[in-house]
Amino acid sequence: MSHKSHYLTLTELHARLPLFFRPWWLNMVSDNWDIAIAKSDKDLRGVFPYCMEKKLGIQIIRNPSLTPYLSPVILHNNEMVYSDDHSNHDETLKELWAQLPKHGSLEIETTTGFNNKFFFKHRGYSIQEKLTYELSLKPEPEMLFKGFHNNHRKLIRLAQDSHTIEEGLKHLDLFLSLHEKTYTRKGKKYHYDAAYLTGIITTCIKENAGQLFIAKNENSEPTAFLFTVWDNKKMYLLLSAVNTETAHHGAGRLLIWHAIQLAKQKGLSVFDFEGSMDERVGNIYKRFGSERKTYLYISKVDSWIWKIKKQLLG
Repeated sequence: MSHKSHYLTLTELHARLPLFFRPWWLNMVSDNWDIAIAKSDKDLRGVFPYCMEKKLGIQIIRNPSLTPYLSPVILHNNEMVYSDDHSNHDETLKELWAQLPKHGSLEIETTTGFNNKFFFKHRGYSIQEKLTYELSLKPEPEMLFKGFHNNHRKLIRLAQDSHTIEEGLKHLDLFLSLHEKTYTRKGKKYHYDAAYLTGIITTCIKENAGQLFIAKNENSEPTAFLFTVWDNKKMYLLLSAVNTETAHHGAGRLLIWHAIQLAKQKGLSVFDFEGSMDERVGNIYKRFGSERKTYLYISKVDSWIWKIKKQLLG
């Protein structure tokens, strides 16, 4: 039984969950999504929105591109609560899991704070810990800035002297081109589709849940881009790019500082750098005074065809 129609009516709950749980986001990133709901009488105990794809005739459940933290969450009084290995939330997870459709592969990334590994390990799932970096926005802006590494502060001040910051879609095509070059310069395969990224950026701006920031030098040339999204609690850094032809070492850091200040003005509690397993990038994020956090990558492949595909092609 699908709970999707009921979930669409729970607008107060949507505002208390991560942005990526909201129906308009799920409609944007997936043609086929549904939700599992666990409840007692009228009280919700947990929800799990999931997205489905069909590849090679195999049903796959996984987070869509640019959709982190789409996983089961435990609720109490319509608020998210932590779920760990020593919690009493297994019955809620069992109820959610029983509602999933038959599938040949599942790959999800959980919210930070969700750490119930045993439930999944006992059911044959592989668990990998991944890293993100979160900055608490509780301090005042001047104290946040003082918490940055000295080199970050120096580069930001230098960039401030020579840059202005704009918002909007005016240079979207350039941003998409530079974002792709960020990967090709490193010899990495580019997995994003330009139309998909355009849809996400334009829709988030329309929904007042995201913005594209552009740093421009004295000649009005774009030097760096940053795209962030936000919900009622957190701002997430989703995409960034620099223009190597006009690059300034501090321009990207200046945009991050600008976004952090905006998040503070909005009354948000956390700036999430949205993770990186790349140690060099992680060190840059850490130097903003952020704290390293872990979240879980949970996976299981039952289809032998999909196992061979992943072994050969990833």
